[in-house]
Amino acid sequence: MNNTETIAAALALISQKTENGGSFTEVVGKLFENLNVGIEDWKVSMEESRDGTRIFVRFQIHVKM
Repeated sequence: MNNTETIAAALALISQKTENGGSFTEVVGKLFENLNVGIEDWKVSMEESRDGTRIFVRFQIHVKM
């Protein structure tokens, strides 16, 4: 799998609907909303290794008082 195919696969995974009907981003957004925090920034990165592909998701959040 080349870089373009890997990135396309990751984006498809992130936007894919879950069995509960929401996409990954919708579910995470609802989770943070329930915790009373706002997402200021987020980043998705991938790393290929011999045993598979790892997807890292980083969130920078603001705790609302």
